[in-house]
This record gives sequence, structure tokens and C-alpha cells, in this order.
Amino acid sequence: MSNKYKLTIPINLVDKRIKIAHINAGIIINCKRMGDNCSISSGCVISNINTDENKLFIEDNESFYIGNMAFGNITIEHNATLSPGATVTKNVITSTVVTSVPVKIITNNG
Repeated sequence: MSNKYKLTIPINLVDKRIKIAHINAGIIINCKRMGDNCSISSGCVISNINTDENKLFIEDNESFYIGNMAFGNITIEHNATLSPGATVTKNVITSTVVTSVPVKIITNNG
């Protein structure tokens, strides 16, 4: 599946209900855990080096849009939304919408 659809997702990484909107660009997911009900669009890279202590932790109800990147030993908390093209290298708190490179907080309804 990885070669045909340009998807790289390790086994037992995602909890339940992942939605993948895959058009052309590849998707790489390599984090500690991805929670329930997350959605991911084409061109997303959610990754870091292969040691578990340096991988991201993604909680429930996250939305990753076209071209999002997330790297580092960070946590993206519940109900966060990353606008298209956002690169995340710092923690994102609950119910936050972020955009830009580097990330700027647009709203925080938590």
C-alpha cells in the first residue's frame, strides 16, 4: 500500500476513525500515537527521528490539512486544527487553530 498510494503509517499507531483525504501527494505519519477521529490531507508529514522519546504525540479530533508538517518532541492536544501549509515545532494546546510558518495561533476556544 505504501508504494501504490504514497502512504507511510506504522502498524498500531492510530487509535480509531482516521480519515485520509488523499489526492496526489504522499502522507508520512511516524509519531508516538495518533488519537481517535483525526483527519489528514495530502502532503502531510508528521514525523521525527525513529526514537520513541523524540516522537510527537497527537491527541483526539485533530485536523491536518494539505502540506502540514509537524516535528519534534511535542504534543498536539485535543481538537486542534492546523491550517494548510502550517509547520508545527512547538506544543499546540486544546481547541487551537494555528497557521503560518512558523506557527501562529489564530484562535483558542478552549
